[in-house]
Amino acid sequence: MSQVKRYPVNISAPNLLSICVDGLENGEMQGRMYHYYGEDPEYFESVIQLIRKMDQLYDRLVFPQASTETRSFLGKKSGLSPVPVKKEKMISSDDLIAQTGKIGTFVTNVKFRQCTNWQGEFWWKEREEKVVFSSTLELMRLIDWAVENL
Repeated sequence: MSQVKRYPVNISAPNLLSICVDGLENGEMQGRMYHYYGEDPEYFESVIQLIRKMDQLYDRLVFPQASTETRSFLGKKSGLSPVPVKKEKMISSDDLIAQTGKIGTFVTNVKFRQCTNWQGEFWWKEREEKVVFSSTLELMRLIDWAVENL
């Protein structure tokens, strides 16, 4: 009888990410982001770039659905919500979770995008610790603290 692996995060969440931090340069995190819908990583060179890539993925998946529309100084976007795209998973949950950063690894599940913020949880793989966050800023501060204190 085979034993089922158990993880402290919901591995069936369609928007599950593995954030692999590989380095720090001038106080900025650099690394890779993995998700189910691509075999290759998406690289980031700053926290802002990571947030943008995550938000773009959530917009493409329409999950978690945003409760507010993003405002812009560049002009009004059409008021239509993005059409959900049926995405086929390209990698397994085991492959996603197997990814590891040189400095730290954070398997992240954003459950809600409410009040122009993210709420959810992540699993700090190196410490095997589950952490809950209630805002995008809190998520980034927690990851930053973890990376600085390894």
